[in-house]
Amino acid sequence: LIKKEGNVMISDAKSLYNTDRKNHFAVVNKDGTVSLVNEQGKAWFHLRGNALRYIDEINAWLITVPDEEGERVGVISEQGEIIIPVEYDGYKITGDYLQMLRKESNFFFTLSQVKDWKNHSPIQGVPAP
Repeated sequence: LIKKEGNVMISDAKSLYNTDRKNHFAVVNKDGTVSLVNEQGKAWFHLRGNALRYIDEINAWLITVPDEEGERVGVISEQGEIIIPVEYDGYKITGDYLQMLRKESNFFFTLSQVKDWKNHSPIQGVPAP
C-alpha cells in the first residue's frame, strides 16, 4: 500500500482489501497473519488468520483462521481482542441474535450482548430462541 505522496505504508502483504468500515484496510500478510490497518498505515493488531469481515450488527469483526480441518471463525474487536473464541464453522444473524455455527451444535448470543461485550465478559451463549 503506497500513499499518494509515494510513501510505502504496507509492503509485506499477500492481499489487501478495503473494508466496509470507516477507512480501514484488512491485510492478509505473507506470514499467515491478518491485520486491520487505518488510512495512515497504523496496524491495530496482527493475529493468525486469513480473512477479516466487519459485521455491522455487532460492531465487531469476524476473523477466519485456518486449521487442520479447514477454517474456523470467531469474533474480535477493532483492537484485536477476542470477543467470541475462534472455534466455530460459521455464523449468521437471526433476528436479535448472532448464531455461531458448529457441526455438532450452534450457540446464540444476543446482538446487544456482543456489542457491549466489555460489560458482559466473558460472553455467555443463550438458549436457542
